[in-house]
Amino acid sequence: MKLYYTTASPYARKVRVLMHEKAVGDVELVSVNPFDMTDDLTGVNPLSKVPALVLNDGSVLFDSTVICEYLDASHAPAGRFFASGDPARWPLLRSYALAKGLMDICVGLALETRRRPQDLRSPQWINQLCANMTRSINSLEVEIDNFGPDIDIAQIATGCALGYVDARALEYVTWRRDNPKLMAWFERFGQRPSMLATQPPV
Repeated sequence: MKLYYTTASPYARKVRVLMHEKAVGDVELVSVNPFDMTDDLTGVNPLSKVPALVLNDGSVLFDSTVICEYLDASHAPAGRFFASGDPARWPLLRSYALAKGLMDICVGLALETRRRPQDLRSPQWINQLCANMTRSINSLEVEIDNFGPDIDIAQIATGCALGYVDARALEYVTWRRDNPKLMAWFERFGQRPSMLATQPPV
């Protein structure tokens, strides 16, 4: 298998963390820049987004959720991270959706403030994104009470989302000061070998 990724993407990091946790070793990593619109990436993913996973039969999966669930189902113990067939699956997916939504918000903010020219940026849109980001993080402060002792996809997504906030949006939120339980959880979770191995370069 072959994974197209970039170290800056929280979505690709989520896949790589899961790969580490499940000891998925049969994947070649291909670093690309989705903004370059290169044939390497667009040839496998018409959306020109990362991550994209080329399977051994030549077929391709894209979207981080799809890739994570495929790897979870195809590598033992199957279904461990998504709680397949378990009543706990739905609360787990709710927590996961909240963390993934935080990623989406923060990526949108980074695109608006870092890639759009200054004179084309929308202060109103930036303020709305910041408000949404703050509410989402405050909700995760409560949501982590439902995290169990075993790592799952919601915890992976939460860790990767907060890592991206730290890297791209700390000037817009005071989440570490305002969410002490979440901060303490993230400090512990961030020391997992899978998180350290996938930490983006400064």
